[in-house]
Amino acid sequence: MRINHETYRRAATAAIFASIFHLVLTCVVFVLGYVVGDDATRVAAYSMVCGLPIWVILVLLFHQHRLERLEALEHEQLRSRADAAGSIFEFDENETALHGSRLKWMHRLLVPSISLAIALLYIGLGLWQRGVIEGRTLDPMSASSQAPGVRVAAVTSAGYGIGITAAIALVCFVVSWFLGGMSRQPAWRLLRAGATVTVGAALVNGALAVGYGFRVNGNAAVLEFLGHALPIYMMALGLEIGVAFILNLYTPRKPGEYPQPAFDSRILGLLAAPESVVKSINDAINYQFGFSVTSTWFYQLLSRQIVPLAGFMALLIVLLNCVAIVQPNEQGIVMSFGRLARGGEVFSSGPILKWPWERVARYPVAEIHQVLVGTEAAADSTKDTEDTPILWDNTHALGKEELIIVGPDRLARTGDSNGDASSTLARSIAVVNAEVPVQFRVKEGVDAGGRPELLNYIDFVSGGWDQRERLIRHIATRAVNRHLASLSIDQVLGPERSRLSDDLRRLIQQDLDKWNAGIEIVFVGVAGIHPPTDVAASYQEVLSAQEMSQSLVQEARRLATERLSKAAGSAALARSIAAEIERLNAMNDSDPARVEQALRVERAVLAAGGEAARKILQARADRWTAQNGQLAASIRHGSSSLPYLAAPSFYQAKEYLAAMRRALAGRQLIIVPPGVEIRTNIDLKQDPTMINLTNIGAVTDAANEALKN
Repeated sequence: MRINHETYRRAATAAIFASIFHLVLTCVVFVLGYVVGDDATRVAAYSMVCGLPIWVILVLLFHQHRLERLEALEHEQLRSRADAAGSIFEFDENETALHGSRLKWMHRLLVPSISLAIALLYIGLGLWQRGVIEGRTLDPMSASSQAPGVRVAAVTSAGYGIGITAAIALVCFVVSWFLGGMSRQPAWRLLRAGATVTVGAALVNGALAVGYGFRVNGNAAVLEFLGHALPIYMMALGLEIGVAFILNLYTPRKPGEYPQPAFDSRILGLLAAPESVVKSINDAINYQFGFSVTSTWFYQLLSRQIVPLAGFMALLIVLLNCVAIVQPNEQGIVMSFGRLARGGEVFSSGPILKWPWERVARYPVAEIHQVLVGTEAAADSTKDTEDTPILWDNTHALGKEELIIVGPDRLARTGDSNGDASSTLARSIAVVNAEVPVQFRVKEGVDAGGRPELLNYIDFVSGGWDQRERLIRHIATRAVNRHLASLSIDQVLGPERSRLSDDLRRLIQQDLDKWNAGIEIVFVGVAGIHPPTDVAASYQEVLSAQEMSQSLVQEARRLATERLSKAAGSAALARSIAAEIERLNAMNDSDPARVEQALRVERAVLAAGGEAARKILQARADRWTAQNGQLAASIRHGSSSLPYLAAPSFYQAKEYLAAMRRALAGRQLIIVPPGVEIRTNIDLKQDPTMINLTNIGAVTDAANEALKN
C-alpha cells in the first residue's frame, strides 16, 4: 500500500470514530454501573476511561503524520521546481520541515510522557477503586458506602446487565479485530494500541455478562470476584505500560524508525491480532519438523476448517456436559453454582440430563463406612497384627487406645457398711480399653417430614469427609462412654456383653436421629473391649479367683443335690419336705394341727422313697423286733417260775452256771486243784507247762506229737 497523506487521513478518521465509539460505550457502562449499583460494572467503566487518552494521542499522531506527509509532498514539489528552473540557491528541507520536527518530538517526548501518565492513571484508579471496595470510607455522609465488601446488582436488574454488557463485548471484539487488521499495514501500525484498548473493553464487558448471568440465577459470587479482580487488572496493565516505558528507553532503533508506544499492551495485543500468535506457532512447527509443514494439504485443510472443527468440539463438550451418570450404588443431586437445583430432587442410578453449568454431586449411599471408637488413628498402618493372638496382655490396635470409664460392680452399688455409697462408688470405678468399630451408611428413602435422607446427610455437617467422620466418631464415642459408665465391669467383660452390640447400636442411632443426620448404623462391634495391658495380669487374677469361687459354689450345689436326692429321692422333693418340716417346727406343741402336720411330713418322706424313708422303715422294723423280743423274754420268764418252785437250789445253781458260761464265753479257763499256789507272769505270757483245757483239740495234738518223739 502506498503511504501518503490520504493513508494517514483514513487512519485518523478511524481513530476519531473509534474514540467516539469508546467514549459512548464508557458512558453507557458508567450509567449501568451506577443505576444497578454494581461495583464491578463501575470499576469496568473506570478501566475503559483509561483508554480514552490513548485514542486521543492516536488521533493526534495520525493527524501529525498526515501533516508531515503533506509537508513532504510540498518539499518534493519545491525541489522539482528548483531543479527545473536551475536555481542557484540550495533548498534545505530541515529548515522548513516543521511538521516533521514536531512529529519526531511527539514520538520522542509526548508519547512516552502520555504512556507514563496512562500507566499512573491505571494504577491510581485501580488503587482508588480497591480502597473504595475494601474500606468504604470515602463518603462518610452516606450510610450505604460504609458497608464492607462488593456491592452487586439486584437480581431483577441483572437481566438488563446481561444484554448491555454482552452487546458491548461483541461490538468491541468486532471493532478490535477490524482495527487489528488495519494495524497489519506499516502505516497503520499505531492502530494496534487502539485495538488493544478495545479488546480490553470487550474482555471486561464479557466477564461482566458472565457475572450478570450468574446473578440472574441468584449467585453473586462472580460479580463479587470481578469487583476485587478488576482493580488488580487495572494495576497490572499500568505496571505493564510502566515496564514497556522503561524498556523503550533502552531499545536500540534505526534512524527514522519510531518506537512502538508503551501504552500498546503486548498481552492484549495477542487477542487483538491473534494471527501473530498463529504465525509464531507455524514457524515453530516448521522449525521442529525441518520442512514447511504449514504448506502441506492437510495443514491447509485443517487451517481452513479450524473454526468449524473448534465449534464442533465446543458443541460436543457442551453436550457431554449435559449428561451425567449415577452408578448403581450411588445417589445424586443436581447443583447449580454451589446451590441445590430442581428443588433438591434426589436421583437414583442412571443418566441425568442437566445444563452445562450444573453439576451432579454423587454420593455412595450403599457403601459401608466405618469409624473406630476408643482408638486413635495409627501413624504406621502397615504393621501387621493378624498373626498376633488376641490376649488381654497383647496389643489389640495399631493406634493409641483410649481409656473408657466403666461403672462400679454389683457389690459397690449397695454402698459400704456405714451407708456411705458415694465413697464406695468412687473407689469402685474401673477403666477399660475398647476398640469399637461403628459401621454406617446413608439412609434410604425420606424422613418423617418427606425430606430425602440424602439431603439430611449432606446438611448434617458442612465440609468434607474428614469433618463428617470426626463428628460421627464424637457422637458414637459419647454414646459408648455414657452406656459403659452405667454398666459394671462384670457386665462389660463378662458373658452379658453379648448384648452390648445391640444396645450401643440402638443408642448411637438414637443420637444420630436427634441430629437428623440421615445415617443408618448397621453394625457396632464390641469384641475389642479388654482391660488395659498394664493391669491385665491383675484382671486375670481376679478372674481366676472368680472361676475358683464359681467352681466351689458348683461343687457345693452338686453335693447338696446329691445329698438331697439321696435323702428324699430328688432335690425338689427334699426342699418341699424341708419346707413342711420348717412349718411343723414353727407350730406350738399345743397346736391341734401339729399332729396332722407331722403325719403329712411322714407321708411325704415315705412317698419320696429316699434314705430318710429307709431309716424310718428300718426304725419301725427295729421297734417291732425289740418289742417282740421283750415280749418273748417276758413269756419265757413267766414259764420259768414253775421249775424254781419245784427245786429252788437246783434252779439257782443252773442259772448261775448258765450266767457264768455266758460271761466266760470266748475266754481262757484254767482249772487248778485246791491248795496249789497260783503264779502270775509279769509279761503276761502263757507258760507252756500249763494245759489249756478250753482247747482240748490242741492239747490232744500236742500229746500225740510228744509220743511220736
